[in-house]
Amino acid sequence: MTTSTLGFHALYIPRSSAKTQRYLGAGLLLTLLGRTFGMRRVLLVLCRSAYKLLSATNHMYDTKLCPLLDSVQTIQTLQTAVAAKDTSITDLTMKVAALHEAARVQRVTATEISADLKVELHQTKILLHRTSKVVQRDLKAIRTALSKPQQEL
Repeated sequence: MTTSTLGFHALYIPRSSAKTQRYLGAGLLLTLLGRTFGMRRVLLVLCRSAYKLLSATNHMYDTKLCPLLDSVQTIQTLQTAVAAKDTSITDLTMKVAALHEAARVQRVTATEISADLKVELHQTKILLHRTSKVVQRDLKAIRTALSKPQQEL
């Protein structure tokens, strides 16, 4: 492994025991740099810089990347919820359309029944009028018939 590869792995240490692993990463970097350069003074300066770099990287991970991962999970949850709501909205729209159709059919049926009742009422009035005319004519004939025998007597 090259130095840059080890540094990359040291930056992405899991958060379970981060502090001890940061020291371990800094120690690995120091060892590799010590073998490479062989200068103790340079290594002491680099040790502080490497620790600061690792601390800053872990701080950025804690403040920027972790909330980002949480928000990605939240977004996925919201997308699932929205998909479920879309389905329920579609179902509700279909049910409302069915209710509107049923109401329209009921209005048409009520209008037809009302028209039938009006026609039946009109026919009943005509029949009643005809019947009353016949009854009046028959009553007149009966009165006439009853009055004639009395005149003959």
